[in-house]
Amino acid sequence: MKYQHSHHAGNFADVHKHVSLLAVLDAVTRKETPFLFVDTHAGRGIYQSHEAAQRDGEAARGLQRLIAAAAQDAQLTTGAAAPIGTYLQRVAALRAERRDASACPGSPWLAATCLRPTDRAAAFELEAAEHSALRRALEYFPQFSTDQDDGLKRLRGLLPPRERRAVVLIDPPYESPKDEQRRVLETLVNALQRFATGVYMLWFPLKTLRDAEHWQHSLSTLVSRPVLYAQLGLYPLDARSGLNASGIAIINPPFRLFEGMAPWLARLHFALDPDGHGASQLCMLAARGKN
Repeated sequence: MKYQHSHHAGNFADVHKHVSLLAVLDAVTRKETPFLFVDTHAGRGIYQSHEAAQRDGEAARGLQRLIAAAAQDAQLTTGAAAPIGTYLQRVAALRAERRDASACPGSPWLAATCLRPTDRAAAFELEAAEHSALRRALEYFPQFSTDQDDGLKRLRGLLPPRERRAVVLIDPPYESPKDEQRRVLETLVNALQRFATGVYMLWFPLKTLRDAEHWQHSLSTLVSRPVLYAQLGLYPLDARSGLNASGIAIINPPFRLFEGMAPWLARLHFALDPDGHGASQLCMLAARGKN
């Protein structure tokens, strides 16, 4: 395994993804009926931002920058920006619990804090060492099951869920970008055929304008359900900065998620990119798909 998320934990893409995930789960849990949560690429569950992410400055430009901005501006975490405040509260709670000021939550741990006793969750991680750490991270959350397996393959057997509601997070490392993009889109189409009303959240890295156009075109072509597209970048697309932007697509977004995301996404971008080198984008894609 070449990709090590501990090298990037707490970066701006992590922050974008995690605030968005908490906003989705907050909307879903407003209904009393239970749901299934699936994390297809769960990782370790908990990281330390003082590792390579700290050394390379990724956490400094992500989570640490957000914490500093929130300390200076209370409006960054309240009102319309409440999802940002929820995220920072979860980070603070994890660090206090572990007595570790560098602890950084991953997606499955954050999702676990949102689950109710009636909800159910499954997390998949293919690498043995990462899966072992994941099991330890989630040991106090009985709603969660974990498996050392390919989450994209296993997702098919979980749909449709007995709960008749589901939130699925698909977040591969994209070590082989073209192959993983193809697998993600194929999995999404299959999942929608099995369970058309599920909420599916995809994360993808954006290094070039062509990447963004590819994802928007592919989702519009393959998916006939509503698709919310959210992008947050610290650098212009096509800049020679490696990861320029973070992309998220949410298929079947919960009620009023789009309207709620507009103000806090803009505030989050300003907090992480105060000099305005990059940009944020939020739109609903026009569907041309057939599923």
